[in-house]
Amino acid sequence: MSFSCVFLIVHRNDIGLWYRPEVFEDEPEGIIEKLVMKGIEVLIICGRVDEDCLPQCLEFESKAGELGLKLKVNYIDGLGHNYPDDFRERVSGFLK
Repeated sequence: MSFSCVFLIVHRNDIGLWYRPEVFEDEPEGIIEKLVMKGIEVLIICGRVDEDCLPQCLEFESKAGELGLKLKVNYIDGLGHNYPDDFRERVSGFLK
C-alpha cells in the first residue's frame, strides 16, 4: 500500500512547530523545490496582525512564488496569532 501527499498544511501552535524549524529556516528553497517537484499544493492562513507568523508567511510566499509552488494564501484582516472563526471552512475549501 502506498500513500501520496498532494496538499501540505503547516501548523504553528503555542507549543512549537511540527516540522524542524532550523531545517526550514536554513533550507527553505530546497523544501519548496521538493514540494514543487512532487506537485504538492500549500495553503497559508495567517492574520495580518500576527506578529509571530506573518513575516515568515510573507517570506515563504515570496520564495514559493519565485520557485513556482502552487500556493493559496489567506491573509485575514484584523486577525492576530489565532485561528479565524471559519478556519474549518477555509481548509475544507482548499482540500476540495
